[in-house]
Amino acid sequence: MEVSVKVTAVDTAKRKLTLLLPNGEKTKVKVGPEVVNFDQIKTGDLVTATLTEETVVYLDEEGTATPDGAAAMVALAPEGAKPGGLVAGTVKVTATVVAIDPAKRTATLRFEDGHTETFPVRDDIDLSQRKVGEKVVFLVTEMIAISVEKP
Repeated sequence: MEVSVKVTAVDTAKRKLTLLLPNGEKTKVKVGPEVVNFDQIKTGDLVTATLTEETVVYLDEEGTATPDGAAAMVALAPEGAKPGGLVAGTVKVTATVVAIDPAKRTATLRFEDGHTETFPVRDDIDLSQRKVGEKVVFLVTEMIAISVEKP
């Protein structure tokens, strides 16, 4: 998903921007000190944010499990460059199959925190080959890239 907003005001002392959203509403955002090129942002600039999310779900092969967890990275524009940056993170969560309903094509999973959730299963998955106790791994990666362009 990509969204572009127009900068309608810049408060350099408070490091705040007023942005005109695509729906016509205005919103104020505070910009942290890590944005070293804040002083280059001017009224009329376009701020573009691109958000990407990817979810991968797979059965964990026995003996190959790695611990659940998360990783992240941040890359900011160097000082003097146009303002912008990239933030990305990945989270891995493993669940155990506790029930399979072939008629409804669903699988109920129990997560490490104890909660259960029922999910639809794609038609290309042969449920007769699946069994209670198998581990299902969810890898969710999110990335946001922000750039500032002159109109």
